[in-house]
Amino acid sequence: AIAFAALVAELQAEYEPLVARCPGRTLAQRRAVFARLQRVHQYLRANCHHDLDIDHLARMASYSSWHFIRAYSDVYGRTPHVALVAYRLERARELLMRSQLAVAEVALASGFENRCAFSRLFKRRYGVTAISLRHAARLAA
Repeated sequence: AIAFAALVAELQAEYEPLVARCPGRTLAQRRAVFARLQRVHQYLRANCHHDLDIDHLARMASYSSWHFIRAYSDVYGRTPHVALVAYRLERARELLMRSQLAVAEVALASGFENRCAFSRLFKRRYGVTAISLRHAARLAA
């Protein structure tokens, strides 16, 4: 039982700095806020390929849109939109390396409506074009 408690404490330790950045006067309030924000954070990651609405995300966290963006940014160090784009790019990278989809199909499957914007953001994030990454992945396999 002690080993299990130590394991749980170790797993939760990485969240302590995030909880500390949450609004609230007491630790219990900050933990409650973190739980709401973390739920949205995980939803954002899992559903990044869908068209997500900031008002919907804010309602999930029981905040107004303005307060949600502010709290999310304070805790995670980036706005929900920046996080969404990052998750979409990660998804696109995985699809490029593991699927046979065309680059335009990967862009759509990752939640990007504009292939040009996808290409520009992908190159800025990873330093190579999507096609170059795919070719490198195939050569390495």
